[in-house]
Amino acid sequence: MLLSIPATLGLIILRQPLIELLYQRGEFTELSTQLVAWALLWYAVGLVGHSVVEIMVRAFYAMHDTKTPVIIGVAAMSLNVVFSILFIAVFSRLGWMPHGGLALANSLATMLEMIALLYMMRDRLNGLEGRKVMLGFGQAALATFVMTLALVAWMNQMFTQPVWLVVIGGVALGAGVYGVMVLVMGVKEARGMLNTVGQYMRGRVG
Repeated sequence: MLLSIPATLGLIILRQPLIELLYQRGEFTELSTQLVAWALLWYAVGLVGHSVVEIMVRAFYAMHDTKTPVIIGVAAMSLNVVFSILFIAVFSRLGWMPHGGLALANSLATMLEMIALLYMMRDRLNGLEGRKVMLGFGQAALATFVMTLALVAWMNQMFTQPVWLVVIGGVALGAGVYGVMVLVMGVKEARGMLNTVGQYMRGRVG
């Protein structure tokens, strides 16, 4: 969550210039950029879910249980199909590009899969240190909120600038603001990561 929450908001805010910088050339036109950025908006919503599901599935495998994640995964895939049909219709009715409904369906199904896996693992382990998890979630959310304000201000000021400057500057600004915030709040994982990087650099210099 410490990485996926800010990544979600960063992708949403920077989606248009990011896709333009990476792909818009040749036959990949401005319309192509708009189509891909629209899908990225709704796929990014499910990034936290995808990240947690990857960890939870491996946790079940480590406990020699391959059946539970497969059953829940099949149920999530089935919901994805239902949601896809539903959201395509809803998006079309709203006058939105309907392929965004496919992306949202995937994100929502994955979030529900994450909740189901967490619920079952919590029962199996008699708890998942929920207070620590929620504290970490709150800290990441608060730091992401500040980062979002900085990125929105950046985008408003840089909309006439070259796309490479918007993207590179936005990524650097977002990462810098978020990094400072989590360090100021004393997030344990952030300090641990910083110490690890410091030890690696000292080892390289040595």
